[in-house]
Amino acid sequence: GLYFTPRDDLEIDIILEGKIERPDTSRNPTLVTPAAGIPDPVGDPGTIVTFPVPSRPYDVNVNAGGLSDATTFGASVTATWQVSDALEIETISSYREFSFDLNLDTDGTPLPLLDVLLDQDQWQFTQEIRATYDAGGPLAFVGGVYYFHDDDLTFSGVDNGSAALFGFPVTLFGLPTSSLADTDQTTDSVAVFGDATWQLTDAISLGAGLRYTFEEKQSTRRFEYFFDPDVSVIQDLPPFLSGAGVAGTPISGEADFEAFTPRVSISYEPNDRVLVYGAVARGFKSGGFDGRANNDFSFQPFDPEFVWSYETGIKTSWAGGRVIANATYFYNDFTDLQVTSFGADPVTNTFVSLFTNAAAATVQGVEFELMALPTDHLTLNASLGYMDGAYDRFETLVGGVATDVSDRPLVNTPEWSGSVSATWEAPIGDQLIGVAHLDAAYRSETANEVSASPELMQDAYWLSNGFVALRDADERWELRAGVRNIGDEAIQVQGFNLAAFPGLQDAFYAAPRTWDVRVIYRY
Repeated sequence: GLYFTPRDDLEIDIILEGKIERPDTSRNPTLVTPAAGIPDPVGDPGTIVTFPVPSRPYDVNVNAGGLSDATTFGASVTATWQVSDALEIETISSYREFSFDLNLDTDGTPLPLLDVLLDQDQWQFTQEIRATYDAGGPLAFVGGVYYFHDDDLTFSGVDNGSAALFGFPVTLFGLPTSSLADTDQTTDSVAVFGDATWQLTDAISLGAGLRYTFEEKQSTRRFEYFFDPDVSVIQDLPPFLSGAGVAGTPISGEADFEAFTPRVSISYEPNDRVLVYGAVARGFKSGGFDGRANNDFSFQPFDPEFVWSYETGIKTSWAGGRVIANATYFYNDFTDLQVTSFGADPVTNTFVSLFTNAAAATVQGVEFELMALPTDHLTLNASLGYMDGAYDRFETLVGGVATDVSDRPLVNTPEWSGSVSATWEAPIGDQLIGVAHLDAAYRSETANEVSASPELMQDAYWLSNGFVALRDADERWELRAGVRNIGDEAIQVQGFNLAAFPGLQDAFYAAPRTWDVRVIYRY
């Protein structure tokens, strides 16, 4: 980064960043249910091999897990002009590039049942100009404009030549054994926003804000299909649309979205130890196009997702700030909730991904937080949360039939969660500080994917971590040794219900017990 002040009233901050990742393998899921496939769909189409569930969830046996390369570059320039004591104008310009190449063995077996290729190139530009007014009086204001441009070209492919339909190779049904597609999508978004705070009295303040967003998306997809199991887009990628396969009919779409998202808040602070607040806000997630669609019907744009969020709480400080206790109640009302589900095409019985506005939902709950400093060396933290989440409306395809599934549990919505931690810091001599830390977090049973399959539900668990460290008094360098997931818990973090096609379920797991040693230098 580079920071300089060409004038007393002007500051400029330039930041460059980049990251290159070249691992030997990609992360791939582990079977949760047995899988079956046909090793030689042409020479021996009657032989089906079954792959059992491994004894350990970290045992992965796949044929398409050798690529997961990512390159990121970003630059930003922030200029701040202090026009007067009360007025400040800031402009933020940023540019970012992202390149990602991936082979993902979605089926989790050594056969090409549902192997996925991904080659993504993306660049973004954003520009924000905002003004902040604060004269030290009862009224403060911030407002401005924001522009966002995104250009994304994604090249993808699928191998499923060893998959079976009704016990027979997909080739017998005239279905492709591999396919390629590219998706070119651009997004342009403009927003105007303003937010004001008014100090009514010494104890009461009001806040109000409004943002208007207009967004335009354009997307085009082209296709090529292969009907030869010897053709593999993973192992030996053929040139796209060169005549090696059968070209599909291109599809395209264009859609505009807009949203008004207001916010209102009030806070009451009778003294410096207690703050009571309440807030109402509307949130917006843009609509778009399903990047896996292969026909005009499924490429119709899905709608934006909206949420009205209501929150009230109290923040308190005790014993001269050595004890902090907070409590919050929240209520979120979602409409046009965007969900992704996997199934089988009702005509071909092959894999289909559905990204739709399938649901409305309500989530409410309470959260409690406690921090205490019983001594100058010991810090204790604890939290407890209860969440009640349910679909108000949810209809999706089950066995090719539109079905009401609103009784399913919400994804990633545990009923109970909590955490505790303790950190001990003490000087060792004049120049060193010793640190010991231990934490544990609890999460009750959780659905990891939208179908809430029993095999893919994550049971309740405790996750604990700890470390010891030695650092210098200036906190410039630190030597740390620790262990994560002390109890070696097998925790599902994402599930794929592919029971409809190709007839299996698998999941990704968090890391097992992991030891690490770090040397940290801060500059």
